[in-house]
Amino acid sequence: MKKFSILLACAAMLGLASCDSTDDPKMTLPEDKTFVLNAPAFADQYYELQEGNSFMLTASQPAYGVAVAAQYSVEVALDDKFTAVETLTTSDPGSAKIVIADKDLATALCNLHGFDAANYEDLPAAPVYFRAFCEIPNVEGSRCMSNTVSLNKVKFYHAVQGQRNIYLVGSVTGWTAPDEGAAAHYENYKLLETAIGSDVYTGSFTFPAGEVAFRFYSALTGWDGGASIGSQEADEGLSIEGKFVDNVYEGPAFIPGKGNWTFTMTEEMNVNLTVDVKNKTVKFELGGDVNYDAYPCVYVVGNVEGWKGPDEANAEHYADWRLFDTDGTGIYHSVKPMEYDTSDGACPMFRIYTKLEGWDANSLGSQVDDNPKDETGLDLTLNYVEGKGAWNFVSAPAKGSMELVLDTNKKTLEVKFSAAE
Repeated sequence: MKKFSILLACAAMLGLASCDSTDDPKMTLPEDKTFVLNAPAFADQYYELQEGNSFMLTASQPAYGVAVAAQYSVEVALDDKFTAVETLTTSDPGSAKIVIADKDLATALCNLHGFDAANYEDLPAAPVYFRAFCEIPNVEGSRCMSNTVSLNKVKFYHAVQGQRNIYLVGSVTGWTAPDEGAAAHYENYKLLETAIGSDVYTGSFTFPAGEVAFRFYSALTGWDGGASIGSQEADEGLSIEGKFVDNVYEGPAFIPGKGNWTFTMTEEMNVNLTVDVKNKTVKFELGGDVNYDAYPCVYVVGNVEGWKGPDEANAEHYADWRLFDTDGTGIYHSVKPMEYDTSDGACPMFRIYTKLEGWDANSLGSQVDDNPKDETGLDLTLNYVEGKGAWNFVSAPAKGSMELVLDTNKKTLEVKFSAAE
C-alpha cells in the first residue's frame, strides 16, 4: 500500500510538471497585416440594389494567434485603386460575416459619383470594389487590410436624401393636431437636420412666458401614428423645472414617446432646441441667440464684401455674408440688413455661391458668362442662372445696406437697398 501511494504521488508530480511546461497561446500581430476577404459567389451576377435588402461579405480573421474580439469595417470604391472611398456601416462590426444594407451601398455610390438630393443621373450597372479592415480595439498595430473583391454588375438608385425635418408640437404651437391637414401650420415649427443623414435636428423658436409643454413628431401622421418623440413613453408630462444648468437642459428622449417636457418660462424669449434622434437625446437652451449655423445657407460674393475667394479658408469672413433657409422651403434670406461701403466709386456688385469651393463652381448670377450685368432700381426682383455673371447695381447707394431673398424654387433674387443714415 505504501508503495502504491508513492507511485500516485510521483504521477501527480509528473502531471504538475507537464502543466508547467505548456505555454498558453499568446496573441501575435500578423507581420504582413493582411487577411482574406472572400470573393462573393454572386460577383458576376446582375445585382440591383433595393430599399430594405442587404447582402453579405465574409472574411477570415487575421492570424492573431488566438481568437479575439476584433472589429471589421468595409470601404467601397468605383475603381480597384480606391482613388476615392466611402466607408460602409455593417450590421455587426464584431462579426466576420459582414452584412451591408443595399441602401447604405446606394448612398455611398451616390456620394462617390457626386450626386446629391437635387442631382442624379441614372447610370447602367457597373463594377464596385470592396476591401475590409480588421483591428482589435485599443491594440496598436493590430489593423489589417484585406484583398480586394468586387461585384461586377451593380445597379444603384438615388438614395441621397435631402435634409429632413421633425416638428415641434405642444402649447407653443397651439396643440394643433400633427396631421397632413395641418402641414401649412407646421411649416413654422420645423427643426431641420444639421446635415444630410446626421439624424440631429435643430430649431430656434420664440417661447411665451408661462408654463410650456411640448414634444416632437418626425412625421405628420396624427397623434397616434407612431412618429412621436417625447420625454417618456407614457402620455404624461415630465417636469424639467430646476434641471437647467446655465439655462441649458440636456436629457434623454424616448422614440416613440408621447410624454411632454414641461417647465415655466419666466419671460418670452428665444429657445434653441436640438433633438439627436440617433442617440435619443435632447438639448434645450433658453435665451440663446438663434443658431443660424444649423441652417442651410448660401453666400454673397462681390465688392460689397471685398471679393474674398469663396473657399473654406475664408469661411469666417463669409459668416456675415450668408443667406439662410430657416424653414426648409428652399428660400434663403438675410437675417438682418447687410451693410456695405463701395465709396471708392464702384457700384455695389455681387453674385451668389451655394458652397465655398472656389471661384469656378456653385455660382449663381445674372448670366453664364463672367461679365457683370447692370441693374437699375432700389427694390428689385431678378432672375438668376447657374453662372458667373455678377449683378452691378448702378442705382444703389455707394454706402448703405441691403436685404436679400433668394428663392431656389422660382430661381429669383429679391434685393432691397437702403442708403446709410
